Amino acid sequence: MSKLSRNVAVAILVTIGVITASPVIIAFNPNGIASLYNVTFEDDTVLLLIRHRQVMLGILGAALVYGAFFYHLRMMVIAAAIVSKLAFIGLYTTTPDLTQGIQRVIYFDAVSIILLLIGAVIFWRLPSD
Repeated sequence: MSKLSRNVAVAILVTIGVITASPVIIAFNPNGIASLYNVTFEDDTVLLLIRHRQVMLGILGAALVYGAFFYHLRMMVIAAAIVSKLAFIGLYTTTPDLTQGIQRVIYFDAVSIILLLIGAVIFWRLPSD
């Protein structure tokens, strides 16, 4: 059972990591960013901040994939991802009139938090790699 549990936890981290990192692909494509989030950018400064967000998501996603296979940073990466996703959800609750694109991100983050917690419990209960 522990091998199956470990494989499930690895799959959770890899899947969430890849999806979390995927926005980095369009960091240099303003039109792609606008369509992903269903927003328009009237200010290049705001666009720059969003592009930086895309890169930071790429780093977080890559760290989750790394953590899936290397235990020494695993819990720290899971914790960082959960805190990041909780922060975004918290900011969401204080911001009215958001697009459906942003709402999709919120749903993904909420499901991710639950799955990351499941993965963390599985890894916590297994002997270290």
